[in-house]
Amino acid sequence: MGTINKLAYSYMVKSEVADYTYVDPESKDGFWGNRGAGVLFLAKDSQRVLLLLRSKHVNEPHTWGIAGGAVDDDETPLKAAKREVREEISYKGKMQIFPSYIFQKGGFKYYNYIGVVNSEFRPILTREAPDYWETDKYQWFDLNDLPSPLHPGCKVLFREAMEQIQEIINSFENPSE
Repeated sequence: MGTINKLAYSYMVKSEVADYTYVDPESKDGFWGNRGAGVLFLAKDSQRVLLLLRSKHVNEPHTWGIAGGAVDDDETPLKAAKREVREEISYKGKMQIFPSYIFQKGGFKYYNYIGVVNSEFRPILTREAPDYWETDKYQWFDLNDLPSPLHPGCKVLFREAMEQIQEIINSFENPSE
C-alpha cells in the first residue's frame, strides 16, 4: 500500500465514526448541528486549491472557505460533503477523495476532505446552484498565496493538513516524464 493510500486509509477510519445526535444550532459551541463536512478541491494540473468567499448571509461572512455544511442524521460525513459540493457550487464531476483533518470542539466535529480533480473547473454560483446565496465568489489559489481573511476552520485545515496536501501533490505524475 503506497504512502498516500495508507494516509487516506488512516484518515478514512477516523472519518466514518458515527455520531448522530443532533445538537441545537443555537448551542453554546455556535455550530449548526453536531457534525459538518466539506471538500477542499485541489487541481492536479495547476496544484492550486479552490476557495469560496462566504456571503454576508452565513456565519463567518466575507471569509474564504471550502464548500461544506451540516451532516444530516441519515448521512455519513463523506456523503454530506459530496452533497454540499453539489448544492453550493453544482459540481458533479469526478474527484478522488482523501479524508483529511477532523476538527473537534466540544460535541462538534467537522470532517474535511481533499477532493483531487484533474483540472480547475468553474463552479456555478448562480440560481442554478441550490445554495448559491452562501457564496459571493470563488477563486483558485496557490498554496503559498492564500487569501485573507480565511475562515477560522480553513486556517486550521491548512495548518493541520498541509503535510497531507503536499504528499498528495508529490504523488501526482509528472507529465514531462
